[in-house]
Amino acid sequence: MKNIYLAKTWFAIFLFCCIYNTSNSQDTAAAKADLQAGSTLYKQHRYTEAISYFTSSIRQVPTAYGYFFIGASYCNMGNYALAKTNITIALNFNPPLSQSRKMDAVNIMAFIDSIVNIPKAPPVAQQTSDEGVSSDPLTSPPEININPPADKENPLVKSYITPAAFQLITSIKCSQDNFTVKSTYYCDLENNGQSDNADFWWNTTNYIGIFTPENGAKFFLMWSCPNCYDTLTRADLIDYNNRGLMVADNIPLQYLRPGALVAYVTRNNLYGVLKIENIIYNGQDPSLQVSFKTFADR
Repeated sequence: MKNIYLAKTWFAIFLFCCIYNTSNSQDTAAAKADLQAGSTLYKQHRYTEAISYFTSSIRQVPTAYGYFFIGASYCNMGNYALAKTNITIALNFNPPLSQSRKMDAVNIMAFIDSIVNIPKAPPVAQQTSDEGVSSDPLTSPPEININPPADKENPLVKSYITPAAFQLITSIKCSQDNFTVKSTYYCDLENNGQSDNADFWWNTTNYIGIFTPENGAKFFLMWSCPNCYDTLTRADLIDYNNRGLMVADNIPLQYLRPGALVAYVTRNNLYGVLKIENIIYNGQDPSLQVSFKTFADR
């Protein structure tokens, strides 16, 4: 009976791996095509259309390259706030940008700062492209001077590498889906739940909500990143820590939007990732609904 049970277990794992890899390859093919289409449109200065394809690509398989060219596109359109947001994500993403694109990203940020900090001149009448029929001036936002996308840059041209499903299963120490951390309670990310010996305190004593690290645990608030919760590895999280991105600072409620990810190192130096699922209001005290997984120490 024991051998039959083991055989069934291994067959289930094998079947899961097959389904997982098939689904992953389909997502990768679509993401690669969208990334290529976005790159082509970017080179044609059709930035709005390029953004739609780049966005579609990162929803399927997030890449630093995709976020970078979303930011570059927004910059060329004059939307500097969204440009900075996406360039920041690209700079902090893993696998990282190439060295040349990192330099481009830094130059874009400097370019934006130089424009945003220029005092605005008083409004004047401007010639329009249709002799006054519309209010759009002939002048357009200045474009950044960086090399356009190249086919060989597409990070998805090669096989997109993710850990095997069985490796993912066996490397997780603990995990919870849609776990509710009640107002003023502590959360233990090493042992699946609430405990006084914990990694963070959901401090709502002032009815606001502050994510407060405890006992030396460290956290890094990432941007909302579809699919990243399932694809981030322990090595990625170690890289965030090595770069000094994980800190023991409080995270206010306004930054904990549903879908946002928080990378962490627990009090005993285990790495993991937490996803904000929802903020649940009960009277004046908000509860925090999260999913999280903590990797084993190996």
